[in-house]
Amino acid sequence: MDEPAKSRTDGLGMISDGLELPLSELPPVDESQIKIFADVLGKTLSQDELALQIHPSAIKAIHKPQRGGITD
Repeated sequence: MDEPAKSRTDGLGMISDGLELPLSELPPVDESQIKIFADVLGKTLSQDELALQIHPSAIKAIHKPQRGGITD
């Protein structure tokens, strides 16, 4: 039985077993299913500064209106 995909223990990305298909071999993406959320910011309690937390295992790119997308 195949094991499910796993996140790294620090949550910063996925663990690869080298079994993933290249993007060119994946089925087409239904563009209507792509979700782009507005900035979700919160203030840190200790420094009263704006902070953004994103779970990298669930996203492909970060879109920034003034600077384009971040994909690395």
